[in-house]
Amino acid sequence: SLHFLDERLSQILQLMCVVFPFVGLKSVSSGLCQRKFKFKQIALINFSSYFLCSCICAIVLAYAGYGYYSLVIGFILNQILSSVAFLYFEKLDFSPALRGGHIVEIFKYSKWYVSGLLVNNLASQVDNVLVGKSFGASELGLYSRGYQFLIAPAILIGGIVDKVLFPLISKKKREQ
Repeated sequence: SLHFLDERLSQILQLMCVVFPFVGLKSVSSGLCQRKFKFKQIALINFSSYFLCSCICAIVLAYAGYGYYSLVIGFILNQILSSVAFLYFEKLDFSPALRGGHIVEIFKYSKWYVSGLLVNNLASQVDNVLVGKSFGASELGLYSRGYQFLIAPAILIGGIVDKVLFPLISKKKREQ
């Protein structure tokens, strides 16, 4: 937000930081739902929380005069509601069960995957910084929308394949 010198962006980012703990808890619970093939519950939770918070609540807040904060509040409420719903259906065990050997095994298994995600994210952020610095904030917005439109089919199909095939393959591997 410092690059574009817009205080509103800083305020929005500070508000949106509230969701980080909820997203972390939600990712574990939704991962457990995926592992147990509870795709109907996943779809119901995601659709319901999005519809109630990001659609209805955000529209009511916008109508009440909250402006762009209505979208921010809708997003925050969406993340909190979906986190609570996933935690209701898939309770988490917070007891520390990882030992040194487990941590090493998890790191060995995931190091290349995480490295790939980090490099991909870094490249995307560098791309955004270059476009934003060279052409300005409004052009960066147009570029971001165009890029999202371009990669939407790959994300949609890849996301479905990832969420369905990963639990199936890991189940087959456990059965061996």
